[in-house]
Amino acid sequence: FEAGRPVLAVLDVPPLRQRIVAIRGQGAWRNGRPLSPPSHQIQAAECASLCSRSIGVLQKLPNQRFPGKIRLLGVASLNLVSVAMGQTVSALEATPKIWDLAAAWLVLSELDCPMRWLGRSPEAIAAGSDLSAADFPVLVADRPETLSRFMPWAEALNS
Repeated sequence: FEAGRPVLAVLDVPPLRQRIVAIRGQGAWRNGRPLSPPSHQIQAAECASLCSRSIGVLQKLPNQRFPGKIRLLGVASLNLVSVAMGQTVSALEATPKIWDLAAAWLVLSELDCPMRWLGRSPEAIAAGSDLSAADFPVLVADRPETLSRFMPWAEALNS
């Protein structure tokens, strides 16, 4: 982190034999190959990632059809990065910690994925702050129109 923003990210996913790397201002790579923004990719599946603590939003909007198939990957950083890699169109995380977000945040930023902080934003973290109990709920998407489509569920998260 530099001035409250991530500058280097490395996310290793050994079971999938993947390493995702991002450098602020230089892009993101998976296993050494450049990643292109998901908005430039053809999206076949309309899968959305929800963490186990955010899945309850489905019950808060019983009269609205959730705009995607649901995937639960079990790891916040992987849930979020799945959007950047074009595997899901959005991800909603209710209680991610800064260590869950650090690498994914930079990867998503480098690939122009829209993000909406749903509570406290980590963008203005003071150096040396104790963040061990801080949650940073977030909704990310592959493109702005997808973010808008999923916002009712993000807003329901806090209601």
